[in-house]
Amino acid sequence: MRKVFLDTNVILDYYLDREEFSNDAEAILALGYSKVCSLFVSALTFDPRRIFDVNKEYGVIQNMLFFLK
Repeated sequence: MRKVFLDTNVILDYYLDREEFSNDAEAILALGYSKVCSLFVSALTFDPRRIFDVNKEYGVIQNMLFFLK
């Protein structure tokens, strides 16, 4: 199985529904969900301080920890 390291921006594109990139991000995450590949991210992607900043700035309240299952 191919291993794919995701940049934090891919996760943010999906959660914040960034118009230009959200469809591509969703397709990548779907590949991981369907176990076509293994997805990996940096531990810093889930730094609570960074998540709070994103939630505060964009008004997005999402639980990003489902990626850690």
